[in-house]
Amino acid sequence: MPTRLIGSILLVLLSAGVGAVLGTVLGAQPAVARQQEEGVQQQQTPDSQQDTTIQQLQTVIEQENGTIQQQQAQIATLNATVHQLDLSRPTYEELETFLAADQTSQKSPDDSSYVCLNYAHDLKVAATSAGWNMSFVVANVAVQVSAKSSQTGQSTGGIVISQTINFAHAFNSVILQDGRTVYVEPQNNRIFLDEKDLVNAKVEQFFPSNQYLISNMTIEDTVFVW
Repeated sequence: MPTRLIGSILLVLLSAGVGAVLGTVLGAQPAVARQQEEGVQQQQTPDSQQDTTIQQLQTVIEQENGTIQQQQAQIATLNATVHQLDLSRPTYEELETFLAADQTSQKSPDDSSYVCLNYAHDLKVAATSAGWNMSFVVANVAVQVSAKSSQTGQSTGGIVISQTINFAHAFNSVILQDGRTVYVEPQNNRIFLDEKDLVNAKVEQFFPSNQYLISNMTIEDTVFVW
């Protein structure tokens, strides 16, 4: 075979081999590029998810901050209201002055259901309006009552007619600036230094001493509402 022909064949074969190699290499490059792009996309996907999560958290935090600000505004309003309702302890003289000007004891309603509870409630409301701290008090009382003869002052016919009377009475109390607690009869504005003295005065009103003998007066329990 001529040498020139052999050379041409070798050149063709060599070109085909080189072309195949180049084709393989060049054909592989897009696949590698695609893999790299997919890898970048895979790397970017978690970051995107994190960004979304962070945005959601920021939204939640903003909503919570808005709620907190609303609550703080409500608390500030309540504090202002409470501050306006701050009540003081009067001195004895200030309490006397307040009671002298108050008209609660002067009420004489036609409705017979207006009783000591109503007087005590209204006096407390009036004291609050004046800036004084006054409580509403209810005492449960038990007392032994014996009837007297109107002529002799002794029990009728020498026989003691006695029974235990239980009743409740409403009044008011005040803690003074000096720490003492005094009691107020709202139906006449009298001030008592002892709860029992006030209750005894009410028992005397119910059962006058010229008609009854009173013994064993007991205050069974007392409820204070400030």
